[in-house]
Amino acid sequence: MKKFRLLLILFLLLVLGIGIVFLGKDRRDFRLGVVTDKGVMAVSISFDRRMVSSLEISGEIPLWIPRGLDWYGADKIKKILEQEKKKDLAKEVIYYNLGFWADKVVFLNDFSWKKTVLLVKNMGLWPFLEFWYWQDEMFFKQEKIENDLRQEGLFLDETMLRDFAEGRLLNEEMRITVYNSTKDTALASFMATLLTRVGFSVMGVGGAEPKGEADCYFVYGEGVEGSYGWQVLNSIYKCEVVKDESLADFEVEIYIGEGYSRMINYSSYVGAF
Repeated sequence: MKKFRLLLILFLLLVLGIGIVFLGKDRRDFRLGVVTDKGVMAVSISFDRRMVSSLEISGEIPLWIPRGLDWYGADKIKKILEQEKKKDLAKEVIYYNLGFWADKVVFLNDFSWKKTVLLVKNMGLWPFLEFWYWQDEMFFKQEKIENDLRQEGLFLDETMLRDFAEGRLLNEEMRITVYNSTKDTALASFMATLLTRVGFSVMGVGGAEPKGEADCYFVYGEGVEGSYGWQVLNSIYKCEVVKDESLADFEVEIYIGEGYSRMINYSSYVGAF
């Protein structure tokens, strides 16, 4: 019996070691959104940084729910999304308020996100095993927003980029310019801020005539397709895609149109300022 247990332990260690070696070849951060009865939280598990960062927004601090649901206290978000049967909006709630694009979002009673079953289910077995192996050597950093997010812009710009932005995005060559093709004030700047917090290199913003009738457009040059940043960008925004040979390598132009502004109900966001 003892021999069997020893062999089992050695086998598990071997499997774990092989998994960690292969994961290290294509390692990326894991980003979790947590929605609870108390509020919401963003969690980043970064193997490259050897760091686990969490940011909590709770209580009556107002958060914006896009697509027509307006502003509510952080402790009301879970209830509202469940009542409206729009739990799928949770990822967008976290993104549009913090500039954090989660891989997965979980609904919990409280902020107890470190449970093994929850992490295995959402991270996958191999990433969880790597986290389990390295967690004693990782730095756990917890932040909590105490004031209205609309007063915490500079704090969020610094914190999200430093502690939550994904390393693979920060190291890519993609450069983005955002253009506002609507009559809405500061829409391009709003989008640029969010993308920068995620980890994209945003070179500038401006106004431009609409590219067409679609809600938004990605116009891109050589070297963009197949990149990790391109994959993330297309997961956040569902835009028409147009290749333009005249653009520089790794360059992307984003044109935000009236349809996109109406879809997220941007007017309800700026109307609160």
